[in-house]
Amino acid sequence: QAALSRENYKVLWQYYRRGVEAHSKGELDYRVGCRAFDDGMERKVIARMLASESAAVRQIHNSSGKARAMKYVNQMTRRICEQSRSRVSRRRSPPRQQINLE
Repeated sequence: QAALSRENYKVLWQYYRRGVEAHSKGELDYRVGCRAFDDGMERKVIARMLASESAAVRQIHNSSGKARAMKYVNQMTRRICEQSRSRVSRRRSPPRQQINLE
């Protein structure tokens, strides 16, 4: 995936955000990021999408600074990718066969 402009990240956020409901800003970031990851977006793209459009990131940046905001983006992106990978691997696992020992 080639480098994208800030406007592209905004469009991606709006696309993956559509129809997602969440009780908190962090939950919204997680759900939107998972949708993007499950759709094949790279971790770097998800991180930039969050950094560009997340209300939680904006709030952290305004109250605690850029370093804290970037730490949040990195932690959230890591969580999204790790948990999405485990969901995908569970889905792809073949069904376990029961062995009849009679």
